[in-house]
Amino acid sequence: MSAATAADDDAPRARWGLAMLILLALYTAMDRQVIGLLAGPLRRDLAMDDTQFGLLQGAGVAIFAAVVGYPVAWLADRVDRRPVLAVCLALWCLALVGCSLASDFRELFVVSSLMGAAEAGVIPIAYALIADWFGARHRQAATSVFVLMGRLGAGLMIVASGWVVSSVDVLRPWLPQSWQSASDWRVALFVTALPGLLLAPALLSMPRSLRVSTTTSARQRLTGALGNIGGSEASERVADAPRHAIWTLMIGTTFLAAGAGALGVFMPVLVQRLGGLSASEAGAGLGAATLVAAVVALAVSNVLAWRSREGAAGSIGMVIAALGLLGAAVCAGALAQVATHARALVLYAGGLGGTMTAAILLVGVLQALAPTATRARFMALFVGAAAMAAALSPIAVGALSDAGGARPEALAGAIATVGTPCFLAAALVLAWGARRLRG
Repeated sequence: MSAATAADDDAPRARWGLAMLILLALYTAMDRQVIGLLAGPLRRDLAMDDTQFGLLQGAGVAIFAAVVGYPVAWLADRVDRRPVLAVCLALWCLALVGCSLASDFRELFVVSSLMGAAEAGVIPIAYALIADWFGARHRQAATSVFVLMGRLGAGLMIVASGWVVSSVDVLRPWLPQSWQSASDWRVALFVTALPGLLLAPALLSMPRSLRVSTTTSARQRLTGALGNIGGSEASERVADAPRHAIWTLMIGTTFLAAGAGALGVFMPVLVQRLGGLSASEAGAGLGAATLVAAVVALAVSNVLAWRSREGAAGSIGMVIAALGLLGAAVCAGALAQVATHARALVLYAGGLGGTMTAAILLVGVLQALAPTATRARFMALFVGAAAMAAALSPIAVGALSDAGGARPEALAGAIATVGTPCFLAAALVLAWGARRLRG
């Protein structure tokens, strides 16, 4: 029985597994939201500037995602992927508890880097599991649901993070005595870590992953995939196609991630500085903007998939992704002149809508390329490259903001200066790649 047929025969369990993966992706995004909303007291207690905050939010996670991600994916390609994913989540929770205990920036950076190591395998393994569970007819739709529900839920997670931050005093009586007098940001991070210890064993209830035997070595299949694109979904093979296409996607997604990092990491800080908002108010505004952006991305991707299922995974999808990134560049550039938090939220929603649209289309293409035997490692290469790019851009934003005195207008200008060229570069690369692919 083929992998596609086996997946289609177990649709109810596959849908359950997809729901668990969405919950996992939402949960592991809460650490960055809570830290972003608590940037003020955290920076004050640990004497951090904007440059250090950019390092904290990006570099530690990205470095370990790039270094550790591939070995974790290698293991997930050889054993049942579910326990590997559960262990990653448990380690992530323990590292988040360690973040809540940090006494200075150096300790916080080291522990957050360990959290990045635990998080490194989550997304590649999730994409691999979805491809294991769903056959050719439903795989693109399942991938779209995973990405878009994650983005839709991200808005709710920002709101939930704001609630956690604003409810610290309510939660204190339920914590051990040693936490009763801890700083608000420490309590918020500690509370955020606890649910994951219950979610980790629940991941084992998902369907088992596929392990497909092959006479071709895993290294040969991975190397061949990086040089080719396209192929038959039913046979799970990667057919001959222009070698430039896969590298176009690699470069385009890397620039996309850099722009998204510049736009997203400092947005909670910018909104609070512009409007003098509390953490819960900023979380509510950012959550609403994220929900609007996700609805736009859902509508665009669904229309494209309805009009041309094949085109969504080829040159047409790349063209639409390029147009979305062009819109994101316009919104990011307009941030340089922003004066109110309301306008910043509108521009954030527009930019995020463009990046989400591009992301959902490009993920579908990348997932279709990956051969079963090396699927997690294939995705880990792209995730690692994107994570590194997303880590560098917040550092640049923080440095430019500090150079301008860390004023709201300086931070807004820094986001525009770094994010706009990244989005433009991604749009141009993908447009060129789509043109070559059509030719």
